This record gives sequence, structure tokens and C-alpha cells, in this order.
Amino acid sequence: MKILKFKRHHRMYTPGDVAGFADDEAQRLIDAGVAAEHTDDAKAEGDPSKAEPTKPAGTKK
Repeated sequence: MKILKFKRHHRMYTPGDVAGFADDEAQRLIDAGVAAEHTDDAKAEGDPSKAEPTKPAGTKK
């Protein structure tokens, strides 16, 4: 399975959408120029300032 980020409209996806596909389907979309393999730079590099914010444990509303 590969995670892709869409560069162009394709079916129900719009540019910027991220979705997972089987390897063969993902490669077809990449070869067509519709999408590119997605990398989550913030998590991959370990930069906490770019990662998703987390709710502190034990906080109640």
C-alpha cells in the first residue's frame, strides 16, 4: 500500500487530498501524473513544531 497526494482532480479526489492505494493502482496514478507519493515531513523528520497538535492528558472541558 502506498499513500498518495493528489496533484490534479481524479474521480472524487481534488488536488491536495491524501489517500492510500494498492501498489499497482498507486503506480498507475503516479505514472499518469495525477498524484505523487506522500511523505509526512513533520513526522518523518521529528519536528514537533510541524506535527499535529495533541490535547494534553487529563484536561477536561
